[in-house]
Amino acid sequence: MRSSCAPYKDCWKGGATKGGATKGGATKRKRKKKLTYKKNILGTKLKRCSTQPKTGFYRNGYCMTGPNDLGTHTVCAKMNQGFLDYTASKGNDLSSVVKDGERWCLCENRWLQAYNDGKAPKVIKSATNARTDPKIQALINQRGGDKQLPQLRAIDKSNKKHVYRMKDPQKKRILAMDEGIRCEMRKGKTRRDAALSKKKRFNVLRLYRKNKDPKGCRILTQDMKYLDKRYGTGKTQNVCKTKRKAKQQFLYNPNDPKRSFDVYIDKNPKDTIPIKYTTVQDVKDTINKLERLYKSDKYPHKRIWKVGMILKVRLGVLKDKKPKHYALANRYFKHLGKRTKIKGEKERKKFDFKV
Repeated sequence: MRSSCAPYKDCWKGGATKGGATKGGATKRKRKKKLTYKKNILGTKLKRCSTQPKTGFYRNGYCMTGPNDLGTHTVCAKMNQGFLDYTASKGNDLSSVVKDGERWCLCENRWLQAYNDGKAPKVIKSATNARTDPKIQALINQRGGDKQLPQLRAIDKSNKKHVYRMKDPQKKRILAMDEGIRCEMRKGKTRRDAALSKKKRFNVLRLYRKNKDPKGCRILTQDMKYLDKRYGTGKTQNVCKTKRKAKQQFLYNPNDPKRSFDVYIDKNPKDTIPIKYTTVQDVKDTINKLERLYKSDKYPHKRIWKVGMILKVRLGVLKDKKPKHYALANRYFKHLGKRTKIKGEKERKKFDFKV
C-alpha cells in the first residue's frame, strides 16, 4: 500500500533538512527525553485515526511510528481535494488509497511541506502522535493545522498615479485607495463591491502582521475603518496586538481602588504645583511655597495635603540617601494631618509650620 510520503527521498527524517543523514539512509533523532507511543499532542491517550481505509505505518488505524518508520507517519489529517491534487502534483498520488473527507496518517515532513505551500489539510489533534516534531506541533496548535492565509496577487502599479504604501501618511494612502476603487468600478464592479474587495485584501495583510508587526496592523486597521466610513463596508474590529502598560501604583487604596494613583504621573499638567527636593533647601522652599499658596487662597487645604503627601512619598524612596530631606517632608506631612482636624479655614490658617 502506498505511503503518504513515498517516493520522496527527503521524507526520511533529516533527508534534505538540517541534521544530515547517517549511514544506511536514516538519521539519528535527538530527543531530550523518551516519548511514549500512546499519547497524542494534546497529552491524552492517542485515538484511532482511521480503519476505513486502514492507515498508519503499521496499518492498525493509529498514527504510530517506530525504528523502521523512516517517514515518521504521526500526523492524522482529514483529506480534502485540494491536498490530494497537491500531493499528486508532487509525484505521490494518494487518491488510490484515500478519498476526500477520509482520514490518513501523513509523514510529518510532508505535512510541513504542504503547510509551507498553503495546502495543509485539517489535522486531527486527538489522533496525532506526540512523537511529532515539536516545531510541527507548534504550527498545528498555532492555526489549527489547516487555517492558511490566502496568497495575494501582486499589485499592478502600471497606469496608476498613486501607489499604496504603508509608510506614507494616511492622506496619500487614501488617494491610492480611492484610485484603486475607481479602477475596479471601471471593470464593472459596484462602488461598494470594489471597496469590499480592497478591504478583504487589507484584512489578510493585517492578519499576517497582527503579532509580528503590530504597527503595520494598526495602519491597515485605520485604512479599513476609512473604507467603512466612506463606502459603507461594515464595521472593522481591532485585532492587532497591543502592549499592556504596567501601572506602578505606589499609593493603593484597598477600600476604593479607583482612588489609587501613581505619585510620578501628572494627570492634569495644566494645574501643576512643581516641587523640588534635590537639596534640603529645596524642600524648605517647597514647603514655604505650599504654605503661601494655601494662605493666599489659591489652593484649598486638601490639595496642599496631596502635594505634601507626594513630596513625602517620593523622598521616602530616597530615605537612605536623603534622610534629612525625608525627615523634614515627613514632619510637614504630619503637620498637614493635624491641620486637617481643625475646623474652619480661619483657625487652620493660624496653624503655622516652622521650617
